[in-house]
Amino acid sequence: MNKIVSTCLAAATALAAAIAPLTANSQATHNQGERTTLGITVTVEQQEIIAGPYARYAQKYLGVTAPLTDKVLHEVTSAKLFDVNDMPQHEDAAPTLATTPAVEPASPTHMNPARGFPRLTVDKTSAAAMSLEESARLAAEKIFSIRRSRFDLITGEVGENVFGGGLGSALAELNRLEEEYLSLFLGRETTSSVSRRYSVTPIRGRLTYTVCRFSETDGLLPHDDLSGIPMVLELQPAGDSPTVVLNTQPKPNPRAVAQLIPADMQGRLILDGTELSSGQFRIRQLGETVYVNP
Repeated sequence: MNKIVSTCLAAATALAAAIAPLTANSQATHNQGERTTLGITVTVEQQEIIAGPYARYAQKYLGVTAPLTDKVLHEVTSAKLFDVNDMPQHEDAAPTLATTPAVEPASPTHMNPARGFPRLTVDKTSAAAMSLEESARLAAEKIFSIRRSRFDLITGEVGENVFGGGLGSALAELNRLEEEYLSLFLGRETTSSVSRRYSVTPIRGRLTYTVCRFSETDGLLPHDDLSGIPMVLELQPAGDSPTVVLNTQPKPNPRAVAQLIPADMQGRLILDGTELSSGQFRIRQLGETVYVNP
């Protein structure tokens, strides 16, 4: 009898030893496949300012200040923090390629300035050479002349034969000319925006991540470029995660079923002390695994 019992115990021990590695490997693969990744979309607006040739005389002849040098400024206009697994698949779909347009015959371009060459300014109406300040003074006088002409059209002092659509076209052309002349003093401004997407996969023991860096002059920079201000993702526990209270086991046994309980975390995206976005997420790899008897 003792020999039979000993034989059964030895067989059970060998079976448990064989099952244990398989269970551990299966659990490790299960947890690895359920890692939560957080996505961050940041939109930055770029403002490019090109100083006008008469900028230094804007105060003297127009009574306004104007930028004296070219500059490029960036500003974060929006940011979004989200769980990548919750994002609809169509958002990652590749854009459909546009149909190639038909080739049109080239039009003559000899009347337009070649690329890389400056365009003839609107105030240049004579071949006579004059100083920069004198050119600025004449351009300012032209601005006030355009404004007087527009006022006379609106009040009916002149242009009695200009009415209906003709009046609108005349006013639109005066507005365009005024903008051209004003750009000689105030410069030109173009605005564009760019969006970039980043991702962070949290790991145990770390709750702060540098997503990227930002500079007002250079825009979004890599996370290791120390010339910019870090954009930081902070994670903090959002409360107790739900727990299984019935039939749980602190350690696995051959019949126990593993249950992963994700950790509820509060995420905050911060730039220079300002919160850009926030949200609550269930981070799987930061949670706990409990074993439940079937």
